[in-house]
Amino acid sequence: MKAYVETRNKIPTLMIDGKPYMGTTVTVATNIDGILRVDKAYYKRLGKAGVRLFFLICDTAFTRDNAYALFKEEAEAILEAVPDAYIIPRIGLQPKREWTDAHPEAMIGWSDGKKRLTILPTESYTEEIGAYSLHSIEWRCDAGKALLDFVKRIDREPFADRIIGYFPAAGSTSEWLPSMNLTIFKDQAAYYDTSENFCVAFNAYLKNKYGEQAPKPIIPDNSLRYYVLDFDREVSALRGGRPNHETRGIPTNGTSDGVFADIENNRQTVDFYMAWGDATADSILYFAGILKEAFPNKLVGVFSGYTRVVHQGGNFTGLRKLLQSPLIDFCAAPGDYENRQPGGWEPLRTPFDSYRLYNTLFFAEDDTRTQNENLYYRSSHSTYTEKDGISCIKRNFGRNLCSGNQAWWFDQMHGGGRFDSSGLLAVMERQAEIWKTAMESGREKKSEIALIYDTESRIAASHDTSHQSVTLMKNFSLGRMGAPYDEYLLEDMENENMPDYKLYIFAAAYMLNDKKCAFVQKKLQKNNATALWLYGAGYMNPDSEKKMDCENMRVLTGFSVKKRADYVFDGFFRICGNHKIVQGLRKNHIYGKSDIPMESSTAINQYEPRPFACPLFYTEDEEAEIFGRYCEGEDGAVGIKTYKGFTSIWCGAKFLQPDFIRSIAAYAGCHIYSWDEDVIYTGSGYLTIHATESGNKKILFPKTCSPYEVYERNFYAENTMELQFEMEEGETKMFYLKTMDCDAENLILR
Repeated sequence: MKAYVETRNKIPTLMIDGKPYMGTTVTVATNIDGILRVDKAYYKRLGKAGVRLFFLICDTAFTRDNAYALFKEEAEAILEAVPDAYIIPRIGLQPKREWTDAHPEAMIGWSDGKKRLTILPTESYTEEIGAYSLHSIEWRCDAGKALLDFVKRIDREPFADRIIGYFPAAGSTSEWLPSMNLTIFKDQAAYYDTSENFCVAFNAYLKNKYGEQAPKPIIPDNSLRYYVLDFDREVSALRGGRPNHETRGIPTNGTSDGVFADIENNRQTVDFYMAWGDATADSILYFAGILKEAFPNKLVGVFSGYTRVVHQGGNFTGLRKLLQSPLIDFCAAPGDYENRQPGGWEPLRTPFDSYRLYNTLFFAEDDTRTQNENLYYRSSHSTYTEKDGISCIKRNFGRNLCSGNQAWWFDQMHGGGRFDSSGLLAVMERQAEIWKTAMESGREKKSEIALIYDTESRIAASHDTSHQSVTLMKNFSLGRMGAPYDEYLLEDMENENMPDYKLYIFAAAYMLNDKKCAFVQKKLQKNNATALWLYGAGYMNPDSEKKMDCENMRVLTGFSVKKRADYVFDGFFRICGNHKIVQGLRKNHIYGKSDIPMESSTAINQYEPRPFACPLFYTEDEEAEIFGRYCEGEDGAVGIKTYKGFTSIWCGAKFLQPDFIRSIAAYAGCHIYSWDEDVIYTGSGYLTIHATESGNKKILFPKTCSPYEVYERNFYAENTMELQFEMEEGETKMFYLKTMDCDAENLILR
């Protein structure tokens, strides 16, 4: 059995013995705290619904003495229920408590010399153990030996040919996150990671980055490192105060320029966080190397690339190293946790289009809650009925298929049951048919908008600044702008395989050196594209004489910009002028913040992170047309001009509402499918719409087509460029867009 990834129609595709995998995928949490609950009848129902690939959660003897026996029992049960199934073991590499007690040198190092215990949650158990370091050579060695022994035992089993790959997992929640969060104990004098293992890795990172002139690996103490975590939260605490200078002081610990790291004097803090992720990637590649050497014809994948809490995790900053390695075939990440309810939308927690530039597959871990959950999850996700669950599953399936990604449905209920209802299983069965047809007919993406953010820039800004510009924009705005978008790391703009787009949205591009500025501008010039620069774009340039200066912003964006840093501003603005972009926008409306409630799907509460700005950037560029002014002070907040062969739109806000981005996209020549604010996914010949509110829906197509609703098995129209129909809030429809150049006998019509 040979499994590999092959790019077909510019989309990485899972191949098994020369054929694309056409089933769907599930993970069931069966093994929790050593108690195995396997429901063969449920597995059989999943198989009937088209599931052919199972990620099987397991551990090695390094974690639990009877780990292999538990794995074998479940694997045999799956194959008894679904004989033609494939399995990818999801193998935990956690040490036992006695191992961490015996290996203090492998623990996270604290500046006070103490070793600390941690509650380590994984998918198979939760236990208090020593806080082992993901960068530990000792841990790598012993866990690696156990891993190799585990997979070689599998290779001797009768079912060995059904194993198509391996998914090594480590750290907190098995997602390669550190076993202790970098934000904890921040008020105490002690800080980490000062372990010898990490110091060696830190030194290697600096030498690779700076060459022979590399600085020494200085571990920043708490006063230096926590600017990236708490400044915006400090500002949030001032909300109850009166809006004057006395109550809105500059958030700083003396080592920052407002919400930005002081790279003039404390660049080692940024390097520390970058090295943290780089060292984690090295550990991942160590285990991937063991697996690939033993089984070169099997897949290897890991959790990586999380765009949330980028400072704490170390999971994000090492992504490019993994993508550039031949040892990694696929990566995975869950969807985000806000706005998952019917009528919301759940973006992927990673720059998913970066993967396809490196022939790397991406699996979305889809732990969508359903009506089968307990009350807590039914309430927090608003999935009270089977109808609610079906709607969200249809929405997320449409996201995955249209975006060109794989996914697994994650059933976290012990022994399974999340998807165990006749309606849910019937929908999954139909989705398996749709997926098969899409694979046979050839999938292709043709988005015209790209979301861009820079790895190092996100580390060089405060947590909330980075989070608001990227994660909240994805969670509450971009999915409702009426047009699809692709998502990349800024470094990918140098890759010749990256497609050209009409509109590039730079959500976090705070710190770009000369090389990055050059290749970004070169990409924008190729087709006279439009660039939308959000808050702080280009403010920091490590190669400039003044590393933190508004002149750096002018060089990148073309705009003459000034800043105010005397106190904190909210960054909100109203439109002005008569530019074409503002013609359809809301007069006197406040832009720069979310217009809808921001809700968490992991806690029953509502929150609204205010996008405060310090410093505040503004423009009165005489060569630009200003079409937005701040509510406070009325300085220029948004402007447009032509610069170096591309259209440059500068914006001082961190966050923009869907209608504002939609208007800019239309101006840039992008096709808008819907001018309402429903969730729209398109790609691979399909369009999915998820209604954010009830009413009449109008879809505009870029060319004549015959839209066929795949669940209803019904043509809504023939040879049309416009479609109108009624929908309820939270309802999902998915259309196959049959065109004249499509096969009239396409299998989807069966």
